[in-house]
Amino acid sequence: EAEAKRIAEEARLAAEAAAAAKAAAAAAAAASRPSVHRTSGGAASGGAASGQTPEQYLEGIAGTYGASISWSDAPCGHFAGSIGVCFHGGSTIYVSIAAYGSWSSAQGRGRNVVIHEASHAIIQRTCGTVLLGGARFENVTDAYSVLLGGGGTGYGYNDNDMALASAALGGQCLAG
Repeated sequence: EAEAKRIAEEARLAAEAAAAAKAAAAAAAAASRPSVHRTSGGAASGGAASGQTPEQYLEGIAGTYGASISWSDAPCGHFAGSIGVCFHGGSTIYVSIAAYGSWSSAQGRGRNVVIHEASHAIIQRTCGTVLLGGARFENVTDAYSVLLGGGGTGYGYNDNDMALASAALGGQCLAG
């Protein structure tokens, strides 16, 4: 009975320590968030009034996060005719040319998918893998991209995904 109590107390203390670490990581991440691209299309935000093309606008966003874009009609053999992206590691993201077909596309879904794929690159640089969160790595990456100011890409995320993303933004790679 004493052994069971000792084990239960150790488990309780470990759970409290994990919760405190998660809260500290979230606080550190909030304090160290990088500046983000929030645009309405004006000159100050890299819109049409600045003389930039939608393609240059998206390349600028990728560059802000240390990534470059390789443009294709069907990046990674997918997404022909639609806005699609993929990431194979390194600092290059592969984006369909449909992402810059109009300012509306570039500043909407194009922007969000570029930030999402750049988030993969950042997570890989920070954590050594894109698989943060295991099978939910795309969900964690969507949460991370939202922390950077993106609008998410449809994977969705839960509180645990956001906690992992917040910790990674703060430089800590937690097991999911």
